[in-house]
Amino acid sequence: MKSTIKLLLLTVFAGIAPALMAAGEWSMPNDFDSIAKPGSQWSAGRADIDASGSFRAFTDIQENDQWKMWNFADADVWGNGLVWLAVGPAFGTEPGEAAIHPGTSPDKATAIRWTAPNGTPKTTYRVTGLFRILANAGDRDVIIRLGNQTLLDKRAITEDQEFDLQFSASAGQSLDFIVGCGESWTNEATGFSATITQKSAPAGAKSTQSRSGIPPLSQEKSKRQDPASPSPTAASLAPSRPAPAEKKRQPRRGRCDSRVSSRRFRVLFSPWRSRSARNCA
Repeated sequence: MKSTIKLLLLTVFAGIAPALMAAGEWSMPNDFDSIAKPGSQWSAGRADIDASGSFRAFTDIQENDQWKMWNFADADVWGNGLVWLAVGPAFGTEPGEAAIHPGTSPDKATAIRWTAPNGTPKTTYRVTGLFRILANAGDRDVIIRLGNQTLLDKRAITEDQEFDLQFSASAGQSLDFIVGCGESWTNEATGFSATITQKSAPAGAKSTQSRSGIPPLSQEKSKRQDPASPSPTAASLAPSRPAPAEKKRQPRRGRCDSRVSSRRFRVLFSPWRSRSARNCA
């Protein structure tokens, strides 16, 4: 019975572990199949290499035994730009590798776009990756742009370009990875990989409770005793009692007074008077 339960738990964990590990992380080419799907952070299309806000998403996907390819589904596929994921060896890419190929002019550059998730406030991210040169001939421009802010700008490169950048983005802001035609349009296909990781928690997301809902130990300690307040003493912890009423002291009666009152009758009618009575008379 115990072994069956353990096997069941391991199976469930194996199913949810990839999702838990992927939280707060996005990767290309691993996420290539999610391009343009509802809820996906990835898209691909055309972007003018020198003008922010010029992105226009590709409309068509084609698949065969060589690649999965996004483009505009027109006759001049190469001249208008495209992106692909290699299924088998294709134009210098290895199976599982993504590639970006620009169009014939700077205004026909090609971009893979990542968009910050909806519902998140401004958050800090780290992006690492590589633009890999696939062919010996030709040069290309590579740009990484966050809105109208340029994070990387390399023109007419003929060697691999690595990057490791940090940026902050709010929900809906887009990060574009752009490849342009360079000084001349020929053999500009460029391998591409990128991993985006959430570096800091979104502003306002910090909780004062642990995941179990129990306040952290440090907070619990602070509730028990505030360092700024004096430590309780035994006297302060003891139950309060009313102060005893002050007793009125009665005036002391003199020896003569007590004796006079007790012996008055006897003294007055006795044929003789004692010394003490005579002294008190």
